Amino acid sequence: MQTRLHRFLIPALLFIALHVTAQPAYETMSWDELSGICRPYPDIEQPSTAPPKGYKPFYISHLGRHGSRLQGEERIYRRPLGWMEKADSLGVLTAEGREALAAVRILAGDAEGRVGELSPVGEREHRHIAERMFRHYPQVFRKRGGMQPFLDVQSSARMRSTLSGVFAAERLKECNPGIRVTRCAAPGNWEWIFDLRESGILGRELKKQGWYSEDNMHGVPLDAGRVNARLFTDGGAFLGPDKAWIALFDLYHLAADAKASGFPELNLFQYLDKEDVYPIWERENARFYLRQCNSLPYGDRILRDGHNVLRRIIAEADAVIADGSHGAHLRYGHDQNVATLGALIGLEGCDGRAEAYGDIKTVFHDYAIVPMACNIQLVFFRKGAKDPVLVKILLNEREVRTSLLPDEGPFYRWEDLRTTFANLLQNP
Repeated sequence: MQTRLHRFLIPALLFIALHVTAQPAYETMSWDELSGICRPYPDIEQPSTAPPKGYKPFYISHLGRHGSRLQGEERIYRRPLGWMEKADSLGVLTAEGREALAAVRILAGDAEGRVGELSPVGEREHRHIAERMFRHYPQVFRKRGGMQPFLDVQSSARMRSTLSGVFAAERLKECNPGIRVTRCAAPGNWEWIFDLRESGILGRELKKQGWYSEDNMHGVPLDAGRVNARLFTDGGAFLGPDKAWIALFDLYHLAADAKASGFPELNLFQYLDKEDVYPIWERENARFYLRQCNSLPYGDRILRDGHNVLRRIIAEADAVIADGSHGAHLRYGHDQNVATLGALIGLEGCDGRAEAYGDIKTVFHDYAIVPMACNIQLVFFRKGAKDPVLVKILLNEREVRTSLLPDEGPFYRWEDLRTTFANLLQNP
């Protein structure tokens, strides 16, 4: 009986697995995931593996992105507000169209004079991340041997990054008022936190290739018919045939913004279909990957943008280990910096290599790697003076492995990691 059951189950399970794999990706993706880099941070507890016996955490080296923010350009609000108000004046808005216009007006009004600013959601994200740091690794942030811990907070000169560091430090200071805090958002920080020299050059090349043309989906046509039928009594005819895609494209970006900017009740996704949005996400995901990660065509160039911050990470960790102090270096930049460093040091989910457009979505998912407030943390542990220092690597607070070392992790000898990282910096 058992053999007959197995004979039935194995082909059946294989069929189910193949069927699930063959389903279009949009059917299994959530709206949060389809929001891509605008996805609010998954603000949840992650499992934490205890260190080997006798080891205690003493230092955290961190690189993170600013928290959730408003969209970074005024046109992202002005353009949809303009064509929706034109539709309203022409009397071609449906009931759903009028609801959508009301939501767009709220978002555009809130963003006036504030584009790109950190939102209350972003403040909460960084306060919560800092709180979990303190809870999971209390020895890093508490007084020990008569010495209070240090906390050095560095950021790019963008206000959303600076404030992200301020809120994280504020929360840690609340947990231990004795922490010695230093802060810096000097323009010189751009040279290592926000180094985009190679990425900037490549961005201009990609622009010439059509990657920044809003209606260029690399052979996959945008189908705006459904959203236009929902919003307009004339099916969007007033937009003109060359701009039929505009409602789909603009509402997608504003829908992704609403939750991050603190308006989760303004659900513009309800007017969209995942099938129609998916090509936009796939293109945006691919463009980010090509410009910031380890792609076959461009990766060898792009990863050089991560050299300066990695060099700083090594030097500052060495100094803390040498002087026997404890505390944290918290660095705040942008999604590009986190992704490039992750790819450079071979972190799971960051280091996949692809060349063909259709293969990129199988090796890189922006919503998982670079949501708002994304971060890489190296948590250092020590035992005795003669014992090796161990390091655990976290990506968005999840324990991850590096493909650069054969060890299974999650704990690596700093000596091995340091040598591996230093070798990366030998590549010009």
